[in-house]
Amino acid sequence: MTRAVTIVDIARALDLSKSTVSSALTGQGRSSEATRRRVVEAAARMGYVTNRAARQLRVQSTGAWGLYIPAQVRMQSFYMQFTFGVVDEAAALGYDVTLFGRTSEPTQKMGPQIDGAIVADPLPDDPVIERLARTGVPLVTGGPMRGSNSRLADGVIEVDNYKMGRQVLDQLVRLGARLPALMAPDAMFDSPWAGDVRDTYLAWCEDHRIEPKLATIAVSPTSQDLDSAVRRLITDSSIDALVCAPQGLAGRSQPILESLGYKIGKEFHLAALVGDPATELMNEKITALDLTPFEFGREAARMMEEILQSGATIRLHKFHEAHLRPAVAAADTSGTTM
Repeated sequence: MTRAVTIVDIARALDLSKSTVSSALTGQGRSSEATRRRVVEAAARMGYVTNRAARQLRVQSTGAWGLYIPAQVRMQSFYMQFTFGVVDEAAALGYDVTLFGRTSEPTQKMGPQIDGAIVADPLPDDPVIERLARTGVPLVTGGPMRGSNSRLADGVIEVDNYKMGRQVLDQLVRLGARLPALMAPDAMFDSPWAGDVRDTYLAWCEDHRIEPKLATIAVSPTSQDLDSAVRRLITDSSIDALVCAPQGLAGRSQPILESLGYKIGKEFHLAALVGDPATELMNEKITALDLTPFEFGREAARMMEEILQSGATIRLHKFHEAHLRPAVAAADTSGTTM
């Protein structure tokens, strides 16, 4: 049986946002006449048939949003705080939030039950995201989308990973580091954020004419796996700093390094690109980025409300502000914000 053509298919064919196609087909929003004609002609050519019943249900507000977080990272505190931020702001705006946990069942029928969906740190080609997009409701992502899903978001809010990553590396140089290594997420969580982290590090090394020292690891490794990874990485005695991308790994690496005789904060430096509030942001020996995930979630919710209220036909994009928390040794010579 041939699958019915959806607005997602039309959006991809025309390289337009999903919301632009939807507005053009319904006559709502601010699409130009030329865009409307282009969409309508493509819809007729591709055999698109409007699901009037589903559209009518979506016109009526349900008072609820959906929230989806990839299963690989649901136990990390960043995503928990992001969720609490979404829920807090949604409640202030008069909405409830439904957390989508199933990843293998169809989500099309969820469309009429929600007014919009928010996705934290979307993974490329995630089938759940595509199924959410096919419901026709607005989609906001905390972080960019790449791969075949790159055109599905109606709004994107993200941290400037390139800028903040370089700030961390530059800070380590001010502390005296000459060869920082990077511990990045492995292929099991190859999100756009993870790609940005690697690309930023490699570009920074090239700019400084430094040979990159990079290892990959699960975002939530066992203690044994982390111990092995740290020991393998520092077999190169010229490495004098370690930047950990996954949350919490810098704090967990500190006792491993100290057991090997390294003096953290003096002869060896640690940094966290997603600072854990308990083990890294309050640790005077670790330079860490505070991504303020609670506020991140609130901003994602506000973006969703803006899309729903304005009927915008262009994708919204915003950078969320992160903060650099330097190790105490250099706190007097560096800024604390972007």
